Amino acid sequence: MLILDIVSTDQGAFRLLRKRVLAVSKTYDNYIVCPAGEHTAQMRAENIDLIDFPQSRNLGLSLFTEIRTLYGILLKIKPDIVHSHNSKSGAVARIAANLYNRRSGKNIDIIHQVHGFHFNACSGLKRRFYQLVELWLARNSDELLFQNRHELQQAEDLGLSQHARFTYLGNGIDTELFSCDNNGRPKEPGPYRILCTARIEPVKNQTMLVEVARILATDSLIPNFQFILIGESDPDYLLQLTSLIKKYRLATHFKFTGMLKTGTLLDVMQDADMSLLPSIKEGKPRALMESMMFGLPCIATDVVGSNEVITDGKTGTLVPLNDAQAMADAIKSLMRDPEKARRYSIAAKTYASIHFDEQNVIQKLLSVYKRYETGVVE
Repeated sequence: MLILDIVSTDQGAFRLLRKRVLAVSKTYDNYIVCPAGEHTAQMRAENIDLIDFPQSRNLGLSLFTEIRTLYGILLKIKPDIVHSHNSKSGAVARIAANLYNRRSGKNIDIIHQVHGFHFNACSGLKRRFYQLVELWLARNSDELLFQNRHELQQAEDLGLSQHARFTYLGNGIDTELFSCDNNGRPKEPGPYRILCTARIEPVKNQTMLVEVARILATDSLIPNFQFILIGESDPDYLLQLTSLIKKYRLATHFKFTGMLKTGTLLDVMQDADMSLLPSIKEGKPRALMESMMFGLPCIATDVVGSNEVITDGKTGTLVPLNDAQAMADAIKSLMRDPEKARRYSIAAKTYASIHFDEQNVIQKLLSVYKRYETGVVE
């Protein structure tokens, strides 16, 4: 059985799919379809089958070009299952696969994995429009996989289950790799380091951190601090973010690393004091899981996805979306109370080791694929 994973970036393929595809490939043929990029050579060196599929992250006329291009890939490869990820690539994949099914008289099984509904970042008429889009796309899906239970319930409430099967998959990480026991060198001296590991883009909401930094910088009783932002960038959003940092003269409190290789990331985490995520929405964020497994105290906005990773007041702190004062207060609380930070660290690591093991997700996914292989999908 041949499975195609469709994802919007090679960075996403490398970070989110690579290990899972390597595991699935022991049982099934599993290709990744994504744009070529800096991670392509390494994935190919690990014998992952990659198909270059250029994609834009924006909506527009490129959507039709991408549907036509992916349709051509399907005609050539003839997969048994298309498994799509992300909102836009999920739409492109489902439209192209249905076009293939109608024109060829064959049947590709269509699975879409929800990494965060786009409508959760919208309001008003725009939110309703994207809900209707999701309803239409569900009609063109055989199965929807969910990383968090909140969005599964949202999909149920919208009536998507009338058209597609639902499976709760969850999300996971390599718990052994992100155990701080693997990296025991002394912490480098320097400022109080606060990590934010996320692509620098509007939905990740890093501009909120500028206001948080302004609040912290006025408090003479807290130590020197630095936000370390790890991840690739949307150029327009990065310009907006850096312009704000320059405007408020906060450059010494921000460091941008870009994407980091795993070994370097672990070294940076070793020197960090805290991890946070100011997102508007999430699927079920691996960055928080990795930080918790590493034993870093975590703070995040109380939004879909993040609030299924952190238990407020036990394994970390949740603050209201865009409430910079609340996030600054949470940071100060951990700075001033090392014992509280230590309790969070221990509780987070214990919880992550039990609930966020990627191997459990892989086994669930193999069970999904097995149903389609045998034809027993009810």
